[in-house]
Parts: sequence; C-alpha cells; structure tokens
Amino acid sequence: LTGDAKYAEKAAGVLRAWFVAPETRMNPNLNHAQFVPGINEGSRTGIIRGNTIVELIDCARLIEDSGAWKPEDKTAWLAWLGDFAKWLAESEMGVAESKALNNHGTWYDAQVATFALEGGNEALAREIVSDAADKRIAKQIKPDGKQPLELARTKSWDYSVMNLDAMVRLAMLGKRLDID
Repeated sequence: LTGDAKYAEKAAGVLRAWFVAPETRMNPNLNHAQFVPGINEGSRTGIIRGNTIVELIDCARLIEDSGAWKPEDKTAWLAWLGDFAKWLAESEMGVAESKALNNHGTWYDAQVATFALEGGNEALAREIVSDAADKRIAKQIKPDGKQPLELARTKSWDYSVMNLDAMVRLAMLGKRLDID
C-alpha cells in the first residue's frame, strides 16, 4: 500500500512465522480456543476467533507481488488454510459449532467456506455456501429484518453486525462460486 518494501517484508515474516515455518507455525486447529484453566481444555465457541484469519487472506494477497512473499510461502499458506478447513469440518469441536444457530454458526460457515475455497476444496465451499440461504439467512433473519437470536443477547448490536458481516462474506463467496 505504501510502496515501501519493508512493510511487505515484515508482513511476510509474520505470516511465515504463524502459518508457514514448521518450527513456529500454528497448528491448523483451534483445539484450545477459549481455554479456561481448571474448567476446560478449549471450547467450540472459541472457533469464532478464527474469523480474524479470514482477514489475513487479503493481507497475503496484498504482498504477493512484493517479492517478500515467495511462491513456496503462498503454497504452504494455502495448504494450511485447507488443513484448517478440514479440521473445522471434521473435528468434534467444529461439528458442534456448525450447529450453532446464531452468529457463531454463520461465522463457522464463513470460515469453512473461505478456507476450503482458498485451500483447494471447492466442493466443500460450494456445499456450505449453497446451504447458507436456508440454514442461516432464513432461520436467523425475520421478514422485518430483526435477528431475534442476536437481539436476545447482551451485546445485541455487536452480535447482529457480526452475523451480518458473516452473511455478507458468504454472499461474496457465493458470487465467486456463481451461487445465489
């Protein structure tokens, strides 16, 4: 964005450390998300925090032509995203979160579809996006526009906006996949 290579180099280094380098990368799961010592080892509700990884896809694209983000980095990054999508779709925590009826479920779908598409599993992305109209929109938004499941929560504005953000992301993925 600035034309200064040092920023692309720093961004590439951070992405490499978190998602590419075998000695430092994050495992492609959220097994310990929302870990509470003495209470649990992790919670399915922590999966929503993976939504920040969705944002990193655009960041990686911004530095693709900089020379700092190497083709092998991109290959490893996309493989990581594919592995993460697989974990989300197949793990006990992921399957449980997929059943959430509020913004957690919508963000689960947005994450799985995004990571699957980027990671090379278009079939999984298509399945998730194709189901979104009936599974999420029709069940979560009333004809008057209200989102009762979000309005019942303590931070109803935040949760309503979060839910709509995930729905818009699913719609954008639908456009990429030619799904209405």
